[in-house]
Amino acid sequence: MRRIEVSSGDVLSEAGQSSQNIYFPENAVVSLCVVDRKNSGFEVAMAGREGMIGVSALLGARLSPHRTVVQISGGSALVAKSDVVKALAEQDDELRNLLLRYTLYLKEQMARTILSERRDQVEARLARRLLMLHDRIEGDELSVTHADLGDVLNVRRATVTDCLHLLEGEHILHCTRGRVAIRNRAGLERAAGDSYGSPEATYRELIYPFGKTRVS
Repeated sequence: MRRIEVSSGDVLSEAGQSSQNIYFPENAVVSLCVVDRKNSGFEVAMAGREGMIGVSALLGARLSPHRTVVQISGGSALVAKSDVVKALAEQDDELRNLLLRYTLYLKEQMARTILSERRDQVEARLARRLLMLHDRIEGDELSVTHADLGDVLNVRRATVTDCLHLLEGEHILHCTRGRVAIRNRAGLERAAGDSYGSPEATYRELIYPFGKTRVS
């Protein structure tokens, strides 16, 4: 394995193209996006220090089904060749089972994203995304713009701004230019409702403790 530095906006793999690498983010956050005919990407899952990028290659896919894009302010990741990881998994039952459990968790995260997109109001979807980002960074401050959030949620920037103002008014967040600070994690979880929590509970059950303790 080798360590690389990545920046916000870097594309680690492109949908429909061959990808030979497996990435294990250390302090980076990466979006997995489906791509439409207009070449627009829509996030269906994310991975950070709890996960990996390249599950499809381990399962035998020749081409990547997703565009994977670095979010927040970048960071570092460990990289290995997919055939090396596959060979190790074939030799080690514990590693193979761990990778399969992670695949199950990722599938649930994608399903929950689809459900939230179809069912939840923008405020709940926004709260869910902020919680997921918060889980994957150190500290309580997210380097993210209103435009970034609007693009991911497929809503107008002004709509995101209105929702953030509501959450600020409840002393859940503090927003400055390009920054969102989490002030009340429990309040943010209430705003997200059941759009957040199920995949995270699955991860804790199948793999390892994950997420952050609520703060008041």
